[in-house]
Amino acid sequence: MVDELNGFATGEFGTVVVTTDGGQTWAKRGALPEEFYPYAALFVSASEGWVSGLAGQVVHTTDGGLTWTPQLNRAGAPLYRIFMHAGAPHAVGAGGAVVRLQGEEWVAVAYPDARPVPLAAGTSVAANNTLLIGGPGGLLRAVADGGSSKTGAAK
Repeated sequence: MVDELNGFATGEFGTVVVTTDGGQTWAKRGALPEEFYPYAALFVSASEGWVSGLAGQVVHTTDGGLTWTPQLNRAGAPLYRIFMHAGAPHAVGAGGAVVRLQGEEWVAVAYPDARPVPLAAGTSVAANNTLLIGGPGGLLRAVADGGSSKTGAAK
């Protein structure tokens, strides 16, 4: 849900459904590219959103899901969670990937002592300009994000 009325859901076979009445009803809207299997979605408004999928694919919409544009994911890793941090979309995924959207490309957020494990949890801790990331076996790390730079440091 992006507000009290508007929300999006994605599913197999390119399914995109939307609600404009707070979830009372849902209707199909456009479709993700053919053969796209979504892992995670982030919508920041009733018009703009991102969806990640198999093999590190990421697509972007600015018209509420009617059309989708592929974006380059420089990490190449599937992304399992997309979230906002410091005004920009960030994501975590396979192989310990932590990425941020810069322009129209997803770039790695470097952090020391990275573990090659699937990261499925991530959130913003704005007060510390920190990303809190999580993975299997209780893995939980705080990673400082350098904002518009391409590197960060673990805390």
